[in-house]
Amino acid sequence: MSRPHPCGAFGVVAPVCLMSPALVRLPRRALGRRDWLLATIERQGASCAWAFQLAPDELQFARALAARSTNLWIFRSHQQAACADFVLVDMSSGVLDRRRTFVVEVKLGRPVRRGVGRQFMGVPRAVGELVGKRVIERGAPVRQLLGGRSALLTWLS
Repeated sequence: MSRPHPCGAFGVVAPVCLMSPALVRLPRRALGRRDWLLATIERQGASCAWAFQLAPDELQFARALAARSTNLWIFRSHQQAACADFVLVDMSSGVLDRRRTFVVEVKLGRPVRRGVGRQFMGVPRAVGELVGKRVIERGAPVRQLLGGRSALLTWLS
C-alpha cells in the first residue's frame, strides 16, 4: 500500500504545508549556492522546503535580478499558495506605504503583461504576510506581472 508523501508531494496537500508561510525571503548571498538557499528557506519556518525550490530558469532569474537591482528584496512564493513565482519589494523608500511591490510569474519567452488568473489568487495572503512582517504597509502599491525572464529583467531594471 502506498502512502502519501508527508509534505504533500504527488498531489496530496498535507496540513503542515498549509501552515508554511506563503513567502520566504531569498537574500543575495543565499542565491549563490543551492545548499545555502535550502538552509535559508528552512530557517524561515517553511515546513515543506520543497514547495519553495526553484527551477533552473527561476534561479537564473533570481540571480540576475539580485545582481541588477540591489534595491529589491526577493521573496520566493510557496508553489501551492497561488501567489506567482516571486514577490519583489522595492526597498528604496523608508516609508512602508511607498514601497512598490511586484508579484511576478516567470513564463518562458513571453512579453511582460499584467498578471491575472489562477497563479495570482493567493496574492492577498502574500501581501498580508509582508504587512505582518512590517516590510510594506497595507495600501502600498502592488503590481502583478507575467512575462519571460529577459523581458521581466528589462522591465524591472
